[in-house]
Amino acid sequence: MAADLLADASWTCCRTEPGAADSPKQLGALAPRWYAAEVPGTAAGALRAAGARWDDVDYDAEDWWFRTTFDGPPEDGPFDLRLDGIATLWEVWLNGERLAESQGMFTPTSLELPELGPTNELSIGCRALGPVLAARRPRPRWRTRLVDRQTIRHVRTTLFGRIPSWAGRAAPVGPWRPVTLRAAAGRPAARLRRLSSSLEGSTGVVAVELALEAQPVQGRAWVIVEGSRAELQPAGLDEQGHPIVRATVAVPDVRPWWPHTHGDQPLYELDLLVDGARSRLARTGFRKVEVDRSGGAFDVSVNGVKIFCRGACWVPVDPVTMVAPPDVVRASLEQLRSANLNLVRVTGTMVYEDASFFDACDELGLLVWQDCMLANLEPPEDAEFAVQLEGELDHAFELLAGRPSIAVVSGGSEIEQQA
Repeated sequence: MAADLLADASWTCCRTEPGAADSPKQLGALAPRWYAAEVPGTAAGALRAAGARWDDVDYDAEDWWFRTTFDGPPEDGPFDLRLDGIATLWEVWLNGERLAESQGMFTPTSLELPELGPTNELSIGCRALGPVLAARRPRPRWRTRLVDRQTIRHVRTTLFGRIPSWAGRAAPVGPWRPVTLRAAAGRPAARLRRLSSSLEGSTGVVAVELALEAQPVQGRAWVIVEGSRAELQPAGLDEQGHPIVRATVAVPDVRPWWPHTHGDQPLYELDLLVDGARSRLARTGFRKVEVDRSGGAFDVSVNGVKIFCRGACWVPVDPVTMVAPPDVVRASLEQLRSANLNLVRVTGTMVYEDASFFDACDELGLLVWQDCMLANLEPPEDAEFAVQLEGELDHAFELLAGRPSIAVVSGGSEIEQQA
């Protein structure tokens, strides 16, 4: 993969009144105070790092701007700019030109840039959420006392930091997930679209769907798991016109994955072989999860053994920046394991976790109950909202795919109970 041109970038951020600047060019005339900022990170994290008052700020009441400057590389474009998550109503600008905008914090955005200048300025404007929430909207069929403004149900953002009865009021605003820029020539040979793994007796079965960035020179590509392989077969084109290919690999005599309270956690590497070049695709484990709902119960079994689930709800390790190093995340999960818990729940009031969280759960033998980020509020019956939610879930499920720790995925949390 090509080097990240923003890996060593220094970011700053500032705040303005809502709508005070239509573009980054107008910020100079406003003369705002600029703070050093970490990306990924949040406005609250920048204030905290600067020693400024951060814990009683209404982050939804102001616009926040993040910017960095960087030198263009010697090679020609195109380049891939990827924004993995920005909270919440945001625009991205390059050298004074607006490239994109969105109204959700959970869906990544990828942009192809034809060229870069010798020196470049990348700006991200996060618009105030408060005025949007104050606008009149159709009444929901039910109300919740969890939040002050029911209109937040129309916006794809977290409730965390916006629930008055909970400690802390630092609503996440800003690029809370990585922002990267790479030469398009360094794109991976394939992009994983779908992955599922199952345990059938002693055989592990892996089904894979990929989008190839370019056709193999020899016209053949393979998926390899341990000593087993299967040739990828054509299955149409994706939205960008890239070939879609699929394969199913059967791996005999696999060792099953167990929660740590019941056994070991063997994991298997999936590799892609294209024109003689081998690269890693993903990692998976084989287990069979079943739920018995008879008599109104919800009994979870793993590999035919009923599991007494005992666990805790997960909160981001640093709820101010929403970012924590993988070793810190793992240390927190190791505490759960040491306490003999075997399940962790990511609730619908929080955020989707990143790969380091699920990697650690796979390795530590912790089952995961994953809520979609829908909690208590009635989802609006709106076509635009549905399209945005579908894109969000497509991305979230790509991250969960093939992970043996995933036991339950719930459509939300406390919605039926609240209604």
